[in-house]
Amino acid sequence: MTSDAGSAIQVIDAPDRQRYEIVRDGTVLGYAAYQKTDQLIVFTHTEVDPSQEGQGVGGLLVRGALDNVRTLRLAVIPNLSFRTSLDGQTPRLHRSRLQAAT
Repeated sequence: MTSDAGSAIQVIDAPDRQRYEIVRDGTVLGYAAYQKTDQLIVFTHTEVDPSQEGQGVGGLLVRGALDNVRTLRLAVIPNLSFRTSLDGQTPRLHRSRLQAAT
């Protein structure tokens, strides 16, 4: 995926840090921390660099993380702030992605 500025943005799983990271040009812009078992993943905290707020970085992070979790066929348990960020911006995404991921 790319940003409006044309720079490549990637959402990557960083299992050694137990989080998904959204990265542009080698710089981590935000992350979604998790705890994972063989059957489920619990998102415990999400954070986006304040300089990136309002630019859609959080939404890209959430979509990328849930897309990957869906391929792993894990059940998803989002924490309240994770759900709130989805509900506040894209409630349809919230319902469809969580159902697809479980």
